[in-house]
Amino acid sequence: MVKKKIIVTTSHRPSPRTRTFVKELSSVLPFSVKINRGKKTLTDLLIDALTINANRLIVVHERKGNPSALKVYVVEGKKLKEYVTFNLAGVALWRELTNVSKVYNPESIAVEFHEEELAVLVEKITFSFNAKILYDENLKREFDVIVSLKPRNKTVLLLFINPSINKIVGPILKIKEVKGNNI
Repeated sequence: MVKKKIIVTTSHRPSPRTRTFVKELSSVLPFSVKINRGKKTLTDLLIDALTINANRLIVVHERKGNPSALKVYVVEGKKLKEYVTFNLAGVALWRELTNVSKVYNPESIAVEFHEEELAVLVEKITFSFNAKILYDENLKREFDVIVSLKPRNKTVLLLFINPSINKIVGPILKIKEVKGNNI
């Protein structure tokens, strides 16, 4: 089975906080590769994706030095197609949290699915992160990372959890809006 790879990078001239966020995000996504953007264009990133056989590209945008959006592109043939944008109300970096753990070289990820009103968000996250949908709690331990979604007022918290020890292993994203087309 061919492993689906994900490239995670920043917009141009990222702040140190955004660079750290990208590093932490790529550490919890299976088979992801962090690429320093520099002056690379989207075409250059497409070439990188084709070179390492990646099928997704996640570009982290920022506002006022903080991550503000994840723009997900799909590699189709020799083109990049914009899939979805997750607009963020904020993030909490893994290093800023207490009672957390680290996950090393994860090979599997799943998204918990409980609330029917989050079905569209679950679908977009699953597709963007090359994840599976977890319907049965008993299967949690079969995955290295579980994405847990917690609705909060007008936002949704996205947490990366190690199911074997039930601790957070990555940054926390506060998603305020999802924009994009279905593929």
